[in-house]
Amino acid sequence: NEIFQFPGAREDAVFHPSNQCFIQVDETPDARVVVRDCSTGEQKFVLSTAGKPGESIATDYKVSFVAYSPSGAFIQTWARRGADEGKEGNLVVWDGSTGEKLCHFHNKNLERDR
Repeated sequence: NEIFQFPGAREDAVFHPSNQCFIQVDETPDARVVVRDCSTGEQKFVLSTAGKPGESIATDYKVSFVAYSPSGAFIQTWARRGADEGKEGNLVVWDGSTGEKLCHFHNKNLERDR
């Protein structure tokens, strides 16, 4: 078993239901959300609010929650809203295999299932 270390990344990761890849959020100013291959640790794609995979998320707020849908087909990201709400939603749904942004919503609070 190989242990991967990614400088600047949060210690928690969210695994795809098939355990083939995982989501990682960097502790960088733009809070990049990276999807990595589980067997190699290599980056598959980076989520981007521009809707183009490969670019970092450029928002006024940091992503603080990520999740896969039960099938792994979708990724959800949520960020606490800043003072400037802007027109982009802070709850975003992404294609789980390509990283393409599918839709966004405005959501003030997030409650996780307990």
